[in-house]
Amino acid sequence: MTTSQPDSAGQPPPRRSRGTRAVVIGAALVLAAALVTAGLIKVSKPIGPAKPVSSSLAPPVGTFSHHPVKISLPTGKAAYLGAFAKGVPGSYAPVTSLALATGAHLNVALYYSGWYERFQSAFAIKATDNGAVPFIQIDPTGIRFQGIVNGDFDHYLRIMATDVAGYGARTGQGVIIGFGHEMNGRWFSWGYKHVAPTLFVAAWRHIVNVFRAPGALPQIARDTVAIGAGALWCQFGVINEEGARIAEDGGVTVIMDRCLKVEHARYVGRMHWLGFNTQRITSVRTGLQ
Repeated sequence: MTTSQPDSAGQPPPRRSRGTRAVVIGAALVLAAALVTAGLIKVSKPIGPAKPVSSSLAPPVGTFSHHPVKISLPTGKAAYLGAFAKGVPGSYAPVTSLALATGAHLNVALYYSGWYERFQSAFAIKATDNGAVPFIQIDPTGIRFQGIVNGDFDHYLRIMATDVAGYGARTGQGVIIGFGHEMNGRWFSWGYKHVAPTLFVAAWRHIVNVFRAPGALPQIARDTVAIGAGALWCQFGVINEEGARIAEDGGVTVIMDRCLKVEHARYVGRMHWLGFNTQRITSVRTGLQ
């Protein structure tokens, strides 16, 4: 199968299609940030890079390389309501207090993570105990994006991926991960006019590739067919012919090497919000091509 990335004019590559529901995969976790961000409270400033730390409780890097942890999150409409509460991830109490004050069941618990910061497993487990999905927003403050693309930070990313997989193996639950929030604005060092859109996408794609090896896709495809899902959506860089064949033979739509957030922006006519030069000025919004 030959695939291509969206070009600078926002034109999508050909895709496989035949379904309505989607199982969304990206890394060793489900990347659903674009679906839930609207329900979250933003913070006024990013978290700076943290110093590398070690943890004797974390599994060794590579523990789950040959036995990936596979987790699915609900994909129904209005499935998530979350918030960021000051004081997390040091304590889960602020989230509990906010839920009590609003009378709402918060099933997404967000915290902002500085680059080099370890996955906050204690907070994540507390979120799970309270019926919420942990949402980790990684902020690359002061980090050279080309270095991410070149693999200079792969050791840190593999530690993070192993920690997340360890949490999944222990709880049977998934997490949501975001990278460089509000990149369409100019107020953060990774945002518009600071980092080229193509470089931002390349860095995010590399992070996804570190978390999720394409070789894990065949088993994910079998699981997708088994649960009767309508579609299997694979992030940028996740391409596996065997997995595609298994899913399609089972009647599942396969979409590969496509970013859900980019396609959402394309659908609503806001590719320029992500920094793409669409090379056109129009007031007419069209549907997904």
